[in-house]
Amino acid sequence: MKKVACGITLFLIIVCTLILAFNVQKVNSNWTWTETIYIRADGSIYPSGAPISSADKTTYTLTDDIVGEVPQDFSAIVIERDNIIINGNGFAVEGMGAMRSTGIKLIFRSNVTIINITIRNFYWAIWLDESSSNTISENNIAESNGMGVGVLNSSNNTISGNNITNCWDGIWLGISSNNKISRNNITNSRCGLHLAGSSNNIVNENSFVKSGLFVYDSYGNVVNDNMVNGKPLICLEGVSNTSVGEAGQVVLVRCDQVIVKGLNLSDTFMGVELWQTNNTQIMGNNIAGNSLCGIGILNSSSNIINGNNITNNGYGIFLEGSSSNSICQNKVIRNDYGIFLVESSDNNIHHNNLINNTKQVYDYSWDYGGSISLNVWDDDYPSGGNYWSDCGGADLYGGSYQNETGTDGIGDAPYTIDANNEDRYPLMAPFNTFRAGVWNGITYDVAVISNSTVSGFNFNVDLKSVSFNVTGDDGTIGFCRVTIPKSLLWADDGWIILVDDQPVTDYTRFQDENFTYLYFTYNHSTQTVIIQGTNAIPEFSSTLSITMLMLTTLITTIILKTKRKRQYP
Repeated sequence: MKKVACGITLFLIIVCTLILAFNVQKVNSNWTWTETIYIRADGSIYPSGAPISSADKTTYTLTDDIVGEVPQDFSAIVIERDNIIINGNGFAVEGMGAMRSTGIKLIFRSNVTIINITIRNFYWAIWLDESSSNTISENNIAESNGMGVGVLNSSNNTISGNNITNCWDGIWLGISSNNKISRNNITNSRCGLHLAGSSNNIVNENSFVKSGLFVYDSYGNVVNDNMVNGKPLICLEGVSNTSVGEAGQVVLVRCDQVIVKGLNLSDTFMGVELWQTNNTQIMGNNIAGNSLCGIGILNSSSNIINGNNITNNGYGIFLEGSSSNSICQNKVIRNDYGIFLVESSDNNIHHNNLINNTKQVYDYSWDYGGSISLNVWDDDYPSGGNYWSDCGGADLYGGSYQNETGTDGIGDAPYTIDANNEDRYPLMAPFNTFRAGVWNGITYDVAVISNSTVSGFNFNVDLKSVSFNVTGDDGTIGFCRVTIPKSLLWADDGWIILVDDQPVTDYTRFQDENFTYLYFTYNHSTQTVIIQGTNAIPEFSSTLSITMLMLTTLITTIILKTKRKRQYP
């Protein structure tokens, strides 16, 4: 028994010693990088002490972590041999984040497989240049301040099953074609997948979390079954006359007459991207927290960007090489740049609320040259321009030259954007629209510009009136500037305006061809405003509707009887 017990004890001691030795070796045996490791064209490994082994000069396996301060413009590992497998065996290659440092570099290589390696803290984790038919698979790539996987002038490569986190660009393809990007998980990267001048690639079954897709001058790519933040990535090319359903990100390439409406597009690279896309409507979306921009309009024209909430993005709305777009009634709030322009002119930008953006408008040409963007920033008088939270102008006068006695809810001085652009009629309070209804397929909205909080809007066709509540701090003066479509509600012999049932007699009325503008003031508290006209949009009465139904039934009956008589003479 003693011998057995001693044997068991000795066995346990040996096992524990081996486990301890293994653990100590695993923790402390990191190989410190001092120079670039090469897998040479003849299959040899330089330097000879590098922690990479190969028995057949075909499969190369890491035997330890490779850690060190890889300097700027240096690489940790350079592959000079084709038709090989680099198996990380779960080990890591780790740098210190130096500019233009590379984890693993392939130039003019083919049929190389890189698998099961953790690569961290490089500018480029893996770099392929002029390389084809390679496979980058099942690697963990993190903390690249350039690209997780960079592919330049390369084709027929497969990048699949990788976990890529906290990179500037998760995967970048430049002037590269016929590659397959599939089943990658790309998380917390500024741009998950960037296609730059890259066409005819397959992008499928990837998951983007707090990242997304960017397409620039790239065509013929097949992009399907990808997810952004748990919702579908919608990327359409050459599609016309369609509406986009539920999506985490929308990318439209060379599309026409597409509707993107009522979506929540947040925490990706670019909420909506239009590339060479025209006559498209982006309306009523909530777009927030995107790393580059909320809406990107690139080389696109004649699009309508209307009624979107665009908050906390890098750029709220980004335009490059784009013209004749209508950007109206959007709330552009707390972005780094509200509207960012690159050589984009002849766009109509008005009735937007630009609030607390670090820079309300920025033109790339101001600092970097190129053509100055010249746009229209108001809708003439009395319709007005935009609301700018940093305007701070006075409103003592009215009229198209702002020299007539009486306030009108428009600033007396233009809002200057630069020497070539100004909003001639800046609004004195945020612009808000309220849905009055739809008649004969036409949607009617009423706009209210007010320094009060406006709620409870209602249009009553029978009473020929609009009503809403206004709230503000007691002891201050509130104002409303209400815009009413003439075809919705009008007054032949004067308007009745009531604030908490008290008539307002000192109001100002303006008008143009399509709208009536009513301006009035009141003492702030919580109050109800009623505006009553004398005529409202016609609506079928219940009696008329019943009559029409009966008439339709009678006509149908007569037709059926006539057919029966012809069949049976």
